[in-house]
Amino acid sequence: MKILYMSPRINVLFLQHEHSIATGSATVTPVNSNNVVESEWDVQPDDIKTIDW
Repeated sequence: MKILYMSPRINVLFLQHEHSIATGSATVTPVNSNNVVESEWDVQPDDIKTIDW
């Protein structure tokens, strides 16, 4: 009994759009684990240390 050979196949999809995505077209609202909207970034001090490779 011979096994049927199926050759590999690669599918490629090209997508072209007319212009860039508008700045106001999407809204991202970051929330923390309590579902409270975070309006500012947490600024933490720089972590400066030597790393041995």
